[in-house]
Amino acid sequence: MWVNVSSFIIRQRIPLILCVIAMTVFMGINAMKVELSYEVAQVVPNDDADYVAYQKFKEAFGEDGNIMVLGVKNRDFFQKDFLLGWKRLSEELETIEGVEQVVSIFDAQNLEKDRANRKFESSEVFAINKNTSQAQIDSLVNAFNGLPFYNQSFYNFNHHTTFLAIAIERKTLASEARMKLLDDVYALSDEVLAPFNVEARYSGLPYIRTSVAAAVKREMQFFSALSLIICAGILLLFFRSVTSVIFPITVIFIIVIWALGTLALFEYKINAVTSLIPPLIIIIGVPNFIYLVNKYHSEFKKHGNKMRAIHRMVQKIGVVTLMTNATTAIGFLVLAFSNSPVLKEFGLVAGINIVATFVVSIIVIPVFFSYLPEPSMKHINYLDKRAMQKVLDFIDRSVQRYRPLVFAAAIVVVIVSLYGVSKLQAVGFVLDDMPKEKKVYKDLKFFESNFGGVLPFEVVVDAGESDISSDLNLAQKVSDFQDTLAQVEALSRSYSVVDMLKFSRQAYYNGNPDRYTVPRSREKSMLLPYVQNSEGSDKFINNLVDSQERYLRISANIADVGSVQSTEILDDLKGKAKSVFGEDHDVSFTGVSLLFIKNNEYLIRSLVYSLILAFVIISVLMGLLFRRVRMIIVSLLPNFIPLIATAGLMGYMGIALKPSTVLVFSIAFGISIDDALHFLAKYRQELIQHNWNIPKTISVALRETGQSMIYTSVVLFAGFSIFTLSDFGGTSSLGFLTSITLLIAMVTNLLLLPSLILSFFPSRSALK
Repeated sequence: MWVNVSSFIIRQRIPLILCVIAMTVFMGINAMKVELSYEVAQVVPNDDADYVAYQKFKEAFGEDGNIMVLGVKNRDFFQKDFLLGWKRLSEELETIEGVEQVVSIFDAQNLEKDRANRKFESSEVFAINKNTSQAQIDSLVNAFNGLPFYNQSFYNFNHHTTFLAIAIERKTLASEARMKLLDDVYALSDEVLAPFNVEARYSGLPYIRTSVAAAVKREMQFFSALSLIICAGILLLFFRSVTSVIFPITVIFIIVIWALGTLALFEYKINAVTSLIPPLIIIIGVPNFIYLVNKYHSEFKKHGNKMRAIHRMVQKIGVVTLMTNATTAIGFLVLAFSNSPVLKEFGLVAGINIVATFVVSIIVIPVFFSYLPEPSMKHINYLDKRAMQKVLDFIDRSVQRYRPLVFAAAIVVVIVSLYGVSKLQAVGFVLDDMPKEKKVYKDLKFFESNFGGVLPFEVVVDAGESDISSDLNLAQKVSDFQDTLAQVEALSRSYSVVDMLKFSRQAYYNGNPDRYTVPRSREKSMLLPYVQNSEGSDKFINNLVDSQERYLRISANIADVGSVQSTEILDDLKGKAKSVFGEDHDVSFTGVSLLFIKNNEYLIRSLVYSLILAFVIISVLMGLLFRRVRMIIVSLLPNFIPLIATAGLMGYMGIALKPSTVLVFSIAFGISIDDALHFLAKYRQELIQHNWNIPKTISVALRETGQSMIYTSVVLFAGFSIFTLSDFGGTSSLGFLTSITLLIAMVTNLLLLPSLILSFFPSRSALK
């Protein structure tokens, strides 16, 4: 078959190259349409119960993840000049296109009893202007201090910090217009706050998501360029030929265009996960070239016939390269079988384009070489490098003479690694990927330490047949549960319509702070007319009851304490909600922050299932190739040990099990098995030629493929190592762990794999 393939490629080289060019132009046009995602990548499937509940929550109460907060720390906040500046900032922020609403301390309302009309009149607490004196402002501050409704909300008197909340329109959040909106917010806040030498602090999901999206775009461009440079440098160092750099980089550049075009064709957007595809394609694509060129040069060295060497390159390496690309693609494509949208997108696009890498490589590289002059001695001298020959001699000697030591070392690695695996912990943070020195991280911690967090945490109470506005028994239960929430350090001050009811009672008793409690049953008839006759409501508690007045919302924020602690908090609160509300009312918990916990758990579970599926599929492929159970075990074991070693290393180093680190195992397994395939393919080819002499065949196979295995491993190690420079902790861990895994896999495939063959197949019963 491959004889015909090689002949076809050479005979039809011009039409084939034109097809590649046409496809690249088509994909390039589509690649220009690919968009950056500004949303949190959806992990859980659409039919997941918690995801469905969250969508229903948004339908009932509106978006909970559209609030950006802007805060400052200033002891002189209530000084007239600064307070007027803060008011100007609040008012002008609302004029920015895309801003839906701004809520600040100037929205704080005081309720006063109008006896004549039996209603409450609301008035702004801080109704100030340039004619307001400092003494008047000080008096207003005292009045504000007497309103428990606003405790721990707009201003933290202990730390002299304040914030305002900016609600952003959903259509703006989902488009690039959010970048301009944030730039306008930054410019305005800098202009207003500059005279006071006060630093503006920003947080909230819109700000966090935009910061992440901008970093994703920068990193995709940076790592794509850096991976190209590093791979080109290593190829030049290995082959000492400019053509050996230009051609693979050309092929890889084509595939990167195809990958971006694939994203656009499938209408996927670039997010933190899919942004890894271009640099991954670059890194994974280079080994194809190394194996093909190494075979081309070694064949040319034997007989000096260029065209024969090209044909032999395709015939001998084509099937192996196809299998190695297939196994690598499987490591990605299995992700497409998960129910997670983000994993499906990543796995499908990466898998398709890894297969495309093989197709383009097997066409373009032979065609290029067919038009080039014959390789000179300087181009093939690397085949006889003395240093490399010494390394291969050492490997061969270790396999032939010291197999017990090889096996003992492997057993020790496994035992030590398994102890490290026992130390593994699964935990994820919303800003886990951001370095602690970044402003987005520092600002998040600013709000957590002063106001209890900015990530939405929502509780929904089903009132059932109860009248939310008049059922004082339900109101007392809600108040009691809010007191429970107040005891959780990770949570901010919570709000519900019951707070407004308590505020009304305080107003009825002429503003006495001690009366800020749920009304008693005997007070119901006195308060009800005042509440019903009052107009408007505080902006701070809008959307706390659904339109049907059946569901009551308790809204708070939670700190980024991690998935483990968040789960513990949630489980504890569910138990306390049961004891407070009993069987009378159903209580559910939702919000973006809690959906993140589910995302984290779901991603890890999906990735583990995908790894198992990849293991099964690759085992089946190996079975089709070698048709011996022992051979399947022998080929997989050296590639399974590196995964155990990496998991153990994570345990020792305290690297948590999270989506980015679990992804390592699927990627690394699909890539590392390539070395085993190359070695085994060569081993099978050489068996007959050496009259079934197993030791001799092992030696020949090691010397034929060992150099390429080492070169490709170095390229992959260096390529994945660049990800350690990432600002994202997950991407950095992915790069470090994948590099280590592939390095260990190189050692096990060079030493352990041939040692196992010699031990398990000592005679003619060897692989046929």
